[in-house]
Amino acid sequence: MYVRHPITGIDWQLEHPSPAEVQDVDKFSEQMRERAQEAHKLVAEQLKCAFIRNKACYDARVKAIQFKAGDFVWFFSPRKSRG
Repeated sequence: MYVRHPITGIDWQLEHPSPAEVQDVDKFSEQMRERAQEAHKLVAEQLKCAFIRNKACYDARVKAIQFKAGDFVWFFSPRKSRG
């Protein structure tokens, strides 16, 4: 979850370096960049799927209304209040 191995109480007492600390900083930063890019792609795909699903549900509810010249329609013009 935190992209590192947890350090427990016994680790502090034994004073052995954890595997995460032994890694090269450049290698670690490269791995983190790759993971972030992969996560970004995954989220983008999921958002696209959710967008398509939501659009389909919305389009199913909406009914197209077409008016012709001369049709009577209601016109809503709200008054602006002061302040």
